[in-house]
Amino acid sequence: MYYNYSFKECGDERGAPSEHEINLADPDRFQFGKWCERAQRHIGEGDISASYSSDRIGIGEPIRQPFRWKAAFWVNSGRWYRNHEQRIEAYQLIPLDLFEGEARRYAEIVADGDAARRSPLGFYHGIKVEHGGKLYVLIGKPQIFAPSNAEQFSLF
Repeated sequence: MYYNYSFKECGDERGAPSEHEINLADPDRFQFGKWCERAQRHIGEGDISASYSSDRIGIGEPIRQPFRWKAAFWVNSGRWYRNHEQRIEAYQLIPLDLFEGEARRYAEIVADGDAARRSPLGFYHGIKVEHGGKLYVLIGKPQIFAPSNAEQFSLF
């Protein structure tokens, strides 16, 4: 479930672009979950948190399960806190054959990391990734996601 609330946030301490629309989602989608030794996985982890894949992108491994947002698939590229409030940056995931630019591997992007960091479309824009045995591309501008503070009202 997503909320139609959004607001502009100007500037941030980590050097992200100066204006972002904040997409507010159900706080459960941001939960870290708890590690279960027996199952060898996190239990109760929210789908937005679970989609974190920057570690896998950097070593050329398939990304984790993307999350759905407004009829598209997204991949979490990082988390930080601003004034004790969680923020997640994510890129949209599209099939490689729909991408109109030059898709490149992470190693090619970091060869000129300064240019990638200055890109108005974000560092991960145009990076080729694999998921479920298929090739995709991350596209920017990155979107910022945050847990909603909206109350859930009972229907009854």
